[in-house]
Amino acid sequence: MLDEPCEGLDVEGVEDLWTSLMRRAGSGDGLGVILATNRIEDAERVCDRLVILDRGRLVLDGQLDDLRERWRRLILRLPEGTEDLGPLPGLVITRHRDGLIEATTSAWDGSLQQHLPDGAELVDAFPMALREIYLAVVGHVS
Repeated sequence: MLDEPCEGLDVEGVEDLWTSLMRRAGSGDGLGVILATNRIEDAERVCDRLVILDRGRLVLDGQLDDLRERWRRLILRLPEGTEDLGPLPGLVITRHRDGLIEATTSAWDGSLQQHLPDGAELVDAFPMALREIYLAVVGHVS
């Protein structure tokens, strides 16, 4: 178990630590590492599975590749006079602006357009960085 292993290290020390750890983890000897860190870039670089805790509560648990596939930042347009998308799995609306809705989803599978109300349009869907996913699940999105 590593708790903030990069704290106090210079850039070269961080590189040496991760290179050594990844070499050891890939050696086939069954080594597993639990990394506790506040540095998203470290988790993104070395972890296969991610668990996010917020104030002692589990808010996310999954394989990093799967999280990257499922999470999207969306831009949606509703028909004039419509104010609600209705319930859609994993969708969290973050902002209404200029006739558009900005939202995130944790359930992206490419079929969202089929579940939108008549006349609603998916304008764009952007993959989310791990930092954005973290902010979305801990509720600190502005």
